[in-house]
Amino acid sequence: MYQPWFREDKCEKRRIKLYIRFFAEQIPSCVRLVGEDLDKWRFLLGGKTLSGEITDGYMIDRCFSAMKIDSSLIKIGENVLEAQCDFDGSPAIENFYLSGNFGVSLRGEYAAITALPKKITLGDIGEQGLPFYTGKITYKLPLEKGEYEISVCYGGATLAVGFGGGNMAFPPYRATFASCGESDEPLTLTLS
Repeated sequence: MYQPWFREDKCEKRRIKLYIRFFAEQIPSCVRLVGEDLDKWRFLLGGKTLSGEITDGYMIDRCFSAMKIDSSLIKIGENVLEAQCDFDGSPAIENFYLSGNFGVSLRGEYAAITALPKKITLGDIGEQGLPFYTGKITYKLPLEKGEYEISVCYGGATLAVGFGGGNMAFPPYRATFASCGESDEPLTLTLS
């Protein structure tokens, strides 16, 4: 990463190109390129210029914007995203991210786009096809009639649990409740 605010002087303007390889085992139905200062870059995928509208708004980080990528430009196997800009100390050279409706399989130093998992279980979601996911997840757990105590080892921001979704915002992340067993409503456990 290069931060332009670190230098006071500008350098001679030069065209730079970054090549970002990624793999796809499945073509996603929705994919976006996310990063800072997208409007200052030109992007090509498979040699074809990306021309999606750049949208601002809170997407992972306040500084990020997003550009929709036409899924037909992604091919099974290796893909190369080329990022070009005329650089004179600006824009910042930061990471770019792919975001969308897909899962990810880690393959050594590379990651591959896969199908979004249809179902996940309690535990490490990274091992279930979501190694980079940072959003909210709600688990729905059917319970029989009885009293329950739930204790969760969790390092996220908030944890809501129960039939109405009470918050367990602070350690030890423990709650006691009763299920009447007369409803089809499952216990919900929402991590965010």
